[in-house]
Amino acid sequence: MQNNFSTILDETESPIRFNILFLTKWYPNKFDPQLGVFVKKHAKAVSDLCNVIVLYACADENATTYETIISNPQNFTEIIVYYKKDNSILKSIINPFRYIKANKIGIREVQKTLGVIDLIHVNVLNRPGLIALLINKLKGIPFIITEHWTGYVSGKYEKASVLKKWFTKLIIKNASAVTTVSESLQKKMQELGLHAKYEVVPNIIESIDLAEPSAISTSEAAPAKIKILTVADLLYAHKNISSIIKAIASISKQNSIIEYHIIGDGPDKLMLSALADSLQGVAKFIFFHGRHTNEYVYDFLKQVDFVVINSNFETFSVVAAEALANGKPVISTICGGPEEFITPNHGILIVPGDQKQLEEAITKMISNFKNYDAQELNRYISQKYNYQTIGKQFYNIYKPLITNFTVGLSGKKLPIDPAWKVLDVGSGHRPNRRANVLIDNELNETEHRSGKKASVPSDKKMVVGDALNMPFKDKEFDFIIASHIAEHIDDPEQFCKELARVGKRGYIETPGALDEFFLNEPFHKWIVSKKNNCLIFKEKNNFKPFSEFFYGLYYLNEARTGHKPLYSTNYLFKLKSKFLGKIWPYLPNTYTRFYWENSIQVKVILRNKNTAKQIIK
Repeated sequence: MQNNFSTILDETESPIRFNILFLTKWYPNKFDPQLGVFVKKHAKAVSDLCNVIVLYACADENATTYETIISNPQNFTEIIVYYKKDNSILKSIINPFRYIKANKIGIREVQKTLGVIDLIHVNVLNRPGLIALLINKLKGIPFIITEHWTGYVSGKYEKASVLKKWFTKLIIKNASAVTTVSESLQKKMQELGLHAKYEVVPNIIESIDLAEPSAISTSEAAPAKIKILTVADLLYAHKNISSIIKAIASISKQNSIIEYHIIGDGPDKLMLSALADSLQGVAKFIFFHGRHTNEYVYDFLKQVDFVVINSNFETFSVVAAEALANGKPVISTICGGPEEFITPNHGILIVPGDQKQLEEAITKMISNFKNYDAQELNRYISQKYNYQTIGKQFYNIYKPLITNFTVGLSGKKLPIDPAWKVLDVGSGHRPNRRANVLIDNELNETEHRSGKKASVPSDKKMVVGDALNMPFKDKEFDFIIASHIAEHIDDPEQFCKELARVGKRGYIETPGALDEFFLNEPFHKWIVSKKNNCLIFKEKNNFKPFSEFFYGLYYLNEARTGHKPLYSTNYLFKLKSKFLGKIWPYLPNTYTRFYWENSIQVKVILRNKNTAKQIIK
């Protein structure tokens, strides 16, 4: 049987929406709105193709207990758990314990929303990596790492304790993949003996409308001034802003129309402010703005003429890319990240630590910044580092790593190749997450699903059709899931024959004999079992459960078709119901689980006679 519908499915097939948990060491929070903002942008990019939750555990000296803040900023969920930071002599024991507990609290919230976690995406080692490693060992959930830390290139990692380096290597060894934001960071990590399957996935730069005016008023900045900007943490060993201040002060003696603006904060702020005061004299031309949000920085970039980055080392330099996105040329040191995307068409590259070269570059840029094409700078960076491109890149990393999927109500998991096309037959109100295509004969409420409507997720194609005569080509699907439908079918022989025609392999799950004895549903027509490689359907002659009370306890506080519900808030009742649900899959004959490939051997036992037939490929 062939038809045009299957071809249409192939052409319009949507990618599977995986459930991704971001665990991160850095993230914007109530203390620092800029910390790890690039992680937030990666999460947003991935959320276009996956269901994403970001979990961040944050120390808070003023906290009295654990405080969980849940928000949904941009198509994904953020969970920030604040925990009390300890400063006593036992802090090295107490703080890790509280960090782990904060993550445990957050993961409970994650499971309420996502249910199953397909993959953990760790951002910045080591702490979240240790949580991911523990979950990986206990639950088998794969994890990848995205690394941003400059410590690998600055020498901090090499100076770290033996224990910390051992943990880093252990986490990376067990990761399914490691991404870095630049090639230079990847090479440095490999040189340090951190061997893994690497891929470069850069940071994301917001798309900018250059015609949009700035909302920020800078009364201290006269329109005629040439405005120069640095956005950085005020830390000499990393950013070397003091050299820029000295260069600006020197250049200002011959050029009085320049202004130098610094956005950021850090341990060297007082030193830098004192240096600026000592060099600029009466005429103020250096301005410290303090730390601000990413939105403020973007808005301020619209006003300036060019940006200066004088870092000793970088892993990417989001600021450099953001400047280009705003149509502003950049002066940057060759420090490990910016040189991968800054060319002579986009700015000037200089050697770190060369004061003369820095002053010459600033002087040259003052004369030439108007010669750069703002629209071209914007197009160049926006095409290179946009949300869609980065989101797809991460998705393509995830896809081959997520191979084990739950295929039935019993919790059975099977490996399903990422390239396989998967059909869920009788998907109902619980469509399988791995399925590409669903088929059901009824989308409205039915007694078989206790009055619930069929669910059709946005990433799946729904076909309304008969499971005994499906509108698909022979062997069109690589894998078929038939969970809790076979016991309803009028003709199980034809049903299995049709499954084997349409699919190459698959999984059938039904209630088992023990389940039918205790929970016997009136609309189940068969007691299904298996013997060796044969699926046996025995026609039912009893349609009442063992005990209505036991049935109600098992489905406590649920409305079920054909049964009087049992509602209770009693703690013991709820505990017993939860216990039954937990142990049920492990009891003998509560479920019948059957994997098949190419063909299905079926035996149908009617009340008055037996039939047995072989269905061949």
